[in-house]
Amino acid sequence: MGCGSWKRVANRSDRSSDGRRSSRKPLPGDNQSAAPGRLSATETTGAEGVRQTSCPCRTGAAVSGFRYRRGPFVSAPCAARCRFPAGHPTTIGPPAALSASATAGRRPANAKRELRLRMSSVFSMRKTATVLGTVGAAMALVVGANASANANTYVNAGSDTLQNVTQALTTEYAANVDPDGNDWVTVNAGIAAGGINTGKAECNTQYGAGTGHAWPNGSGDGIKALLDQRAGTNAKCLDFARSSRGPKTGTAETTLTFERVAGDAVTWATKKAGAPTNLTRTQLQDIYHCNITNWNQIPGSTVSGVIQKHIPQAGSGTRSEFQDKVLGFDPTAASNGACAATVIQTAQENRGDAPQITSTDAIIAYSAAAYGEQTTPASGVTNHTNGFKLGNIDSKAPNATGFVGNRSVYFVYDPQNGTAANANVVAFINWAKNPAQRPIWNTFGFAV
Repeated sequence: MGCGSWKRVANRSDRSSDGRRSSRKPLPGDNQSAAPGRLSATETTGAEGVRQTSCPCRTGAAVSGFRYRRGPFVSAPCAARCRFPAGHPTTIGPPAALSASATAGRRPANAKRELRLRMSSVFSMRKTATVLGTVGAAMALVVGANASANANTYVNAGSDTLQNVTQALTTEYAANVDPDGNDWVTVNAGIAAGGINTGKAECNTQYGAGTGHAWPNGSGDGIKALLDQRAGTNAKCLDFARSSRGPKTGTAETTLTFERVAGDAVTWATKKAGAPTNLTRTQLQDIYHCNITNWNQIPGSTVSGVIQKHIPQAGSGTRSEFQDKVLGFDPTAASNGACAATVIQTAQENRGDAPQITSTDAIIAYSAAAYGEQTTPASGVTNHTNGFKLGNIDSKAPNATGFVGNRSVYFVYDPQNGTAANANVVAFINWAKNPAQRPIWNTFGFAV
């Protein structure tokens, strides 16, 4: 990568830390004249974002009021060439495991284009960036060699578990791979109506301010949105959905295309000091059947405390998989008798710091990938574990061979949209699941 310049961009109503937008045309008044390789003199503090040309000179710390991107995609040559303010704590070079990924799947030579990048809060930044440049390495999965003047906007939503890695992937794809200069927008799970302007008319119709429609919160919500779009009850906003579970048999979900992109595992977690680090599947079932209600009833426990039981919010793929694979039943169903009312089902998935979790004696379901990305600084993801630690089941760790909670995760699209309409989505998915991108998935906690 070459080295670029940072320039202030005026605040815009569509700029939000809740979603990530890539590849926008320059805005009137944007300053593109600063000398390459140095910060523009117009940059002071408190800017909503920065415009960048030619090279992402990125770092992980807040400097002079700006929040720069944290994460693995840092170019050592770029960092060495870019000039930052005095005392700027530049992060030079990606982790070795990501270096190959950072150069895989780039645009063919002479495929010049201009991109605007929108990053979400998971990278601890809010900026709009334009990348100008020629990148040398081509990848066979890229369709076409030259940028198109007819760029489109592709939007995804759904799974909380997958949102952060998808933001990283769509950002990398838009910046360095997509030959057509398209916008790739990853919307965080459950964003309120009007919380983000994707620039796509259908999304504003469906999820804009005043519609009363929050964005999909979880795998099930994302899948349902695709089916509602097909039925005509939703505007055609989403181009693909993120799902941490497969299709439910005997339902219309089986008519959608589920592309497996990675592996994960769902397990239990607690922050109770002295509680066992391993539970049998039977013990977990007994906890959610209220046959075990106190930690002191479990062999190996050295503590007492009434167990506060949690299950993720409705529509969560992690909830579905925890019920289906680990428990084997829905603990909130009427068939669970009086115990059903004691299971709290309002905490957001993969959040040990959710306000609904009010006891140190709590037990919750957690994605191993979400836990991994939250405890891996290189991912740039906020740590929401709040002292919770993953537990083993039947003496096996999550993702180990034979672990009961192992699962696949998916990108989902509607084949009834037609081959031509899905072409760019399919090209992105094929790129994302290619082995060259495994280091990115690994950084965000996912297994192969």
